[in-house]
Amino acid sequence: MKVLNSKKEKLCKCAEKLIRDKIIYKKNLKDGAFLYSVHTGEMDANQIERRKTDFENRTTSFLINEGELNKSIELPHDLTLRFKVDYVGPTDFEQIAKRAINEAQNNRRYFYAVVAISKDVVESVAMTKKLSL
Repeated sequence: MKVLNSKKEKLCKCAEKLIRDKIIYKKNLKDGAFLYSVHTGEMDANQIERRKTDFENRTTSFLINEGELNKSIELPHDLTLRFKVDYVGPTDFEQIAKRAINEAQNNRRYFYAVVAISKDVVESVAMTKKLSL
């Protein structure tokens, strides 16, 4: 039993160091049990506000392309065989929509869809006006 206790003590010391280094955290469960989980990332409030400001100052089109939205929203394989989907913001909607129309005329194998995304009310109103013309 002494060997087992020694290993348990080493593991506890290692876990406590990882908690101090903010790599993992300890979550208390019922009946006095606990669970260790990995931190996915840590930022203080100032860093979060700076990042938030960076994103607010970017165009929606930039966020769509930089965030690779087309890769993060997966269509089932059967739909990808029939649909070509483009995600756009208000600034590049007309250009991408015209390109999709031209491609649809030249290639009737696919249905072309343009998904318009707005990050705030102002962009939403602008996009609604463009769609209603």
